Amino acid sequence: MNIRGWRKGVFLAGCACLMAGSGGCRHGGETEGMPPAERPVLKAVEIATPITVDGKLSEDAWRTAPAYSLKPLQNAILPATEWEGGTIRLLRDRERLYVGIEFQDRDVQAHGDRDQQRHYLLGDLAEIFLKPENTSCYWEIYVTPRGHKTGYFFPSRAYCGLASVFDAPIIPGIEAAAVVDGSLNDYTDTDRGWSAELSIPLRSLKGLDGRPLTADTPWTILGCRYNYGVHLSTRPVLSSVPQLPKADFHMLERFGTLKTVSEQR
Repeated sequence: MNIRGWRKGVFLAGCACLMAGSGGCRHGGETEGMPPAERPVLKAVEIATPITVDGKLSEDAWRTAPAYSLKPLQNAILPATEWEGGTIRLLRDRERLYVGIEFQDRDVQAHGDRDQQRHYLLGDLAEIFLKPENTSCYWEIYVTPRGHKTGYFFPSRAYCGLASVFDAPIIPGIEAAAVVDGSLNDYTDTDRGWSAELSIPLRSLKGLDGRPLTADTPWTILGCRYNYGVHLSTRPVLSSVPQLPKADFHMLERFGTLKTVSEQR
C-alpha cells in the first residue's frame, strides 16, 4: 500500500478505543474469515554466537537478517505526515529467538515502571506473537522503550481477556533492552525513534502438556507495534508484519511462517 497515495485526514479505522481485557493486543472478538492461501514467510538467520541484549542492534549478525517493515492495518488510512515506520529483524540459534526492533518515533512514550505490566496501556510497544503450527496455544511477548518486558501464555485464542492469563508470572529467561534516540516521555521536543532487542528462550515456551517444545518445532509469528504520540490523530497507531486486515492481533490464521535460514548477505 503506497502511503503517498493515501488521502489525508482520515481516521484510523478500528482504533477508536483500547480494551482493558485484551492484553497487549487488539482483539475484536472475532477472526477475519478465511486465512490467506499461503502464509507469508519471515526468516530468522541462524547464528552461532549469542547476541548481547543491549537494545543497540550493533552486532554484524543483525545486518545479515532481512528487515521486515511493519505496515498499518489494511483498513487503515493515515495522513502521510503521521506515519512513522519501523522494522523487525530475526535471528535464531538452537536455544533462542532474537528479535531486533528499530522504530521511527517523534514522541517516544513509555510510562510503565516494571516488567509484566500491561504496557500497551502505558505507552509505545513492540510485540511478538509466537505460535506452534499444530497446537492451539501461543505466546505474546513485548518490550517497551524503557526495556521492560511482558510475556503472556494463551492456551487458546478463547483465553484472550481472561484475567488468569495476565496475572501469571513472566516467562522465565526472556531478556529485553531498549535505547531511545531522544527524550523519553517529553512531548515538547522531537525524538528520532527507539530500538530494542528481545531474546526468547524457546525451551521456556511449553506446550499444553507442560513440556518444552522441541528445537525443530514449526512456528508461526506476528510482529506488532503500538505507537502513541502528540503528532498523531489516532489512539494509537497500530501496525504489524504480516499486515493484518483490521485491529485484531489474535488473528492466528494471519500469522507468518517462521523459517530459520543460513546467513544471508
